[in-house]
Amino acid sequence: MFLRKYLPPQFGVCSGFIIDNEMNISPQTDVIIYDKHVSPIFSIQNERIFPMECVLAVIEVKSNLNSNELGDSIKKLKKISGMDKTNKGSNKIYIGGGLDGSLMDFNDVRDRIFTAIFSFKSINPETIKSKLLEKQSRVDKKLWVNFICVLNGYYMCYLNHEK
Repeated sequence: MFLRKYLPPQFGVCSGFIIDNEMNISPQTDVIIYDKHVSPIFSIQNERIFPMECVLAVIEVKSNLNSNELGDSIKKLKKISGMDKTNKGSNKIYIGGGLDGSLMDFNDVRDRIFTAIFSFKSINPETIKSKLLEKQSRVDKKLWVNFICVLNGYYMCYLNHEK
C-alpha cells in the first residue's frame, strides 16, 4: 500500500473494521492507520478487526467523488468518529512508549480518530464544498470529516483562525 513507505515502522496500514469497548462495529473501512504497539489486530474469516484504541486515522477511498459518494463517506466516517476511543473516559493517554497517566477525553481532538476522504477525481470542488458544508452543518463538529483530497485536483480541510 502506498502509505506504508511514508509511515514510521510503528504504524500499520490495512483495511477492515473497528470495534470499541461497547461492541460497536464500524462499517468496512478502506484505509485504517493504526499503532502496532498499542493493541493486537483480530482476524475473523479473513476480515481484520481493529480495537478502537490502536486506530489513529481512517480514510475512505473513492474513484470518483460525487454528491452521492460524498454523502456515503460522510455517513461512514461520522459513525467511526462517534465511536468512543476513551471507553467512557476510563482509558489513559498513550504517548510513544508508555502511558502518561491522564485520562482520555472524547471532546479533546487529540483523543479522536482523524478522518479523511481520498479520491482520484471529483466533480466541481465548489459543489463538493457546498454539499460538505450542508451535510456537516447538521452534526456536532467533533464528528466532521477532517480532510478531503482529490489527486491532482484540490484538498479541503477546516481552519480555526481564533487559535
